Amino acid sequence: MKKFIIVLAIIILGIFVYYEYNNYISNEKSNEIVSDIKNIKNEIINSNYKFELKDKSVTVFIEEDEIPEFRFDLKVLKEKRDAKNKNIINFFNGDIIAFKIKINWIKVNKLAILIDDVGENLSTAYKFSNIKEKLNFATIPFLRDSKKATSYLRKNGYNVILHMPMESLGSEYLNKRTKDLIRTTMTKKEIINRFEKGLENIGGAKGFNNHMGSKFTSNKEKMEELLEYVKEKNMYYIDSRTTSKSVGYKTAKELNIKTYYCSIFLDNEKNVEYIEKRIKLAVEKTKKYGKLVAIGHYNKITEEALENMIPYIKENGIKLVFLNEVIE
Repeated sequence: MKKFIIVLAIIILGIFVYYEYNNYISNEKSNEIVSDIKNIKNEIINSNYKFELKDKSVTVFIEEDEIPEFRFDLKVLKEKRDAKNKNIINFFNGDIIAFKIKINWIKVNKLAILIDDVGENLSTAYKFSNIKEKLNFATIPFLRDSKKATSYLRKNGYNVILHMPMESLGSEYLNKRTKDLIRTTMTKKEIINRFEKGLENIGGAKGFNNHMGSKFTSNKEKMEELLEYVKEKNMYYIDSRTTSKSVGYKTAKELNIKTYYCSIFLDNEKNVEYIEKRIKLAVEKTKKYGKLVAIGHYNKITEEALENMIPYIKENGIKLVFLNEVIE
């Protein structure tokens, strides 16, 4: 009986020592990993993300439509996504959970500001480059400095699209003096040839919007002819909505072309105070709808007003974005 008790005591003691030792080793390994996380946190999570670090858990704040991108320097870890909760990723060191990443999706209000009519001069491009934010520009082809201004803006990190001249209802005089204007009386081949020339003149583009165009964009048949070609080119279209009768956006959606539309013009009056008020209105509309395209024009007054309003835009939680971030 005594032998049995002694043997049982030895077995119990052995089990206790085994588990305590393994717990110690596990904790030590886990603590080492946590220490590593603290030391290399900037390597663990892309520096573009905001995050919080607590013990063995990292909470990352990511915009709702962004694809998470993580950078790791811990090759010993194995990743396993939580089957029940897609917002949690566990990282194991052996059988031990070394740490977990929790993704907190953030809703972001996005404002794409598009500056039309680039090309008449180069000095205004220099002026706009004072604004170190995501801005979009639309170049009219065949103007004096269309190529130079487009090249300069692209080199400085801005998005530049084609501002294609289209027939207007407003003034036949204006139509006649606009080089390589697309008209509703043209054949599909003529329309495509003019569009190709305009695109080639500015060095290509991923998207375009209409310059003038109140007559052309109201004609569904002609818009289909143009947009079918645009679809082949895998380009997107921004409907400037120079008329309430425009069918551009609707037609693009029907053809499954990536598209969006202008909701507000910023500078119908060339006055800094007026433009600042319009930017405030654009901010409020962006909050209401979640995303917005606002159009301004290529002049120093608009640049000055926009530069003044950048802090206001940011203070209101609005993110300035390129057009490809709002098209649908």
